Amino acid sequence: QGVELEAAAEPLLQRQLSRATSGASAVSGEEVKDNVEDESPDAEEEDEELQEARATGQVKKEVVFYYLEMMGGCKTTSFLASLYLMSEIINLALPLWIANWTAKEVASNELEFYLIVYVSISVASVFFMTVRDMAANSFGFRAARKLHAVMFAAVLRAPMSFFQDTPQGRIINR
Repeated sequence: QGVELEAAAEPLLQRQLSRATSGASAVSGEEVKDNVEDESPDAEEEDEELQEARATGQVKKEVVFYYLEMMGGCKTTSFLASLYLMSEIINLALPLWIANWTAKEVASNELEFYLIVYVSISVASVFFMTVRDMAANSFGFRAARKLHAVMFAAVLRAPMSFFQDTPQGRIINR
């Protein structure tokens, strides 16, 4: 009975070993065919269970909200939204001011006023875009650090069986 168990476990062991190696296999093609023919329906069910499920489609709302929470929560999100809004309003004000300026007959003493307003709007636009981008990068890096710390802690706390059963590439790609 012990010999039968060893013979039944051998194809499963070879399958696990072939998964553990990264494509370089010492098993010949004929041996693989023999092992495939020897597999039972139970082994096929195990293969289906071991295959990873892939998510397709859009990113779920929960994932987006979790990322925003890692960025700093509602205050940070509203701050970033207000920076983006102000930046867009100022960018839209620039062509409106030029349209207003060119639609009128401007006297030489008013030219300086229109030019000062145009330069002020341009400087404000550059300022808000810079602050907006720096804030978004800073908060994004904060979220990345927090997410990495959470994932790293989860991997360090994983039982040893996780590392034995999960291919290294799958762990790294997460």
